[in-house]
Amino acid sequence: MATSKKEKQAWASRVTGLMEAAQVRPEDLAKRLKVNRSAVYHWRNGFRIPSRGIQTKLAEALGVSVAALNGWAA
Repeated sequence: MATSKKEKQAWASRVTGLMEAAQVRPEDLAKRLKVNRSAVYHWRNGFRIPSRGIQTKLAEALGVSVAALNGWAA
């Protein structure tokens, strides 16, 4: 199933807020996750949502659960 633009924007807002809270720069996060810097910018701008595998690594890098990263946690 395709992800809607609204879902991508909500995801981007969450990941951006979590990055700011963790004081992690996009460049540093890209290095930590071993992805291109452009991938992080795509996530932050709502163009793409990363794969589940990357989401697990991203959540760990930001110190949150995958549920919180995806907005599933209360």
